[in-house]
Amino acid sequence: MQLPSTDIAVTYAQCPKKSGQISNPVPEGPCKKFAGLIAAPRMGSASCDVRDKPSEIKGFDLQEATMANDSTADRDLARQSGTLADLPPATGEAFRDAIARLPSGVNIVTSAGSAGKAGFTATAVASVSDDPPTVLVCLNRKSPQNKLMRENAQFAVNLLPKDAVTLANIFAGRTGLHLEDRFKHGDWTTLTTGSPVLKGAVMALDCRLLSFEDVGSHTVYFGTVLATLTKPRHPEGAKEVLIYHDRHYGEA
Repeated sequence: MQLPSTDIAVTYAQCPKKSGQISNPVPEGPCKKFAGLIAAPRMGSASCDVRDKPSEIKGFDLQEATMANDSTADRDLARQSGTLADLPPATGEAFRDAIARLPSGVNIVTSAGSAGKAGFTATAVASVSDDPPTVLVCLNRKSPQNKLMRENAQFAVNLLPKDAVTLANIFAGRTGLHLEDRFKHGDWTTLTTGSPVLKGAVMALDCRLLSFEDVGSHTVYFGTVLATLTKPRHPEGAKEVLIYHDRHYGEA
């Protein structure tokens, strides 16, 4: 709370206490602004005069009163915003609706090895460390590709360009194609592990499986990055990456 400028000073003189009420009417002017604040039980009664000297407030703690006033305002705002701790706990549906508002890059995660070849579309991909280079990807525990990911013990992350919506839908299982048949679409190569790498990817990370852990509905796979592929950058400001935001594809 900001006090009036120093050319208008406010002085509260000590007066007989009357249950925290102001003994004299509050005149119009700068004092009027403090009427709601100064009527605090600990200050007792007070009167208000305007003086040509620095501001001085006697009889109560302005900082404490201001903090209490601000705290009440914050609680009122929190109630209006629906952010109080006594609101119902987040449900799975509410969480999904909230996290859908977070824009994410669209990736195809691939794996190839003794267990076969497969791939899936994923937005739950994140950097973990740069020393050693480590990433994580999440896959629904109900997916049959979990067995393949674990047995192959290697995978590649391919960040899709903005024009790869069809490919994203294919690897999301929206076209009904068998796992290996999905690779008939797109131009693929390999780096170190042999997991498929999309030549047109904005970037690709070829990884050796480090560990995995079941967390709720998904399995989190951690991979040590062995090789990278990075597409030359577009001119500054040009959009090149396919993203997913609020359950719709977009560009960034």
